[in-house]
Amino acid sequence: MSKLGIIVSIVIATILLWILFYQNIYRLLGYYITTDQNVLAQYLVDQHLPFSDCLKLMHFKRGTAPSVSEKRLDCVVRYAVIAKNPSICEQLMPSQYGLECISSTWGPLIDESNCHWYQDNSVRCFEGEKLIPRVTVCEQSSVKKMPDECWHRIAFKNKDAAMCKTIENSILRSVCEVRINTWNQFPELRSTQYFSLP
Repeated sequence: MSKLGIIVSIVIATILLWILFYQNIYRLLGYYITTDQNVLAQYLVDQHLPFSDCLKLMHFKRGTAPSVSEKRLDCVVRYAVIAKNPSICEQLMPSQYGLECISSTWGPLIDESNCHWYQDNSVRCFEGEKLIPRVTVCEQSSVKKMPDECWHRIAFKNKDAAMCKTIENSILRSVCEVRINTWNQFPELRSTQYFSLP
């Protein structure tokens, strides 16, 4: 082997050893070395670890998109969705990630319940095996047993998070509270698509 070949081999070996050493130091400090934030979020939920561990995501691929900080925030959103815990979304406010988090936890819930906001002051629910639609006008005075989405709608129209307590489904109750708290706390976010519903 030529002197140049030996030098190149030494340089490559040194770089590889440094990368391994560098990564192991991060591991010892409690970081998760990965490029897949979704896998990390699932692991954290499965192991009952806190969502804040998403902020310990680390990878060493330079110049890749999304960035490490974006992957960390994506991990928190994914964690909230998997754990069905919209209250986590408040930790991401005010940001697009926080709004995406609310939307991502609310969306699957609507699919599961088959109830969604319909017209100006009503909710449409699809019921039974044949998914027969039933429209409920959301007025406290006229309806005894309103769908949870009606209570969500009334609470949001009044911008009163205390009214969310009437919602039976704990996930939707949390979505309701987070949306109203966000609306009240961050006026600059009110014009976004996530608040386009009345």
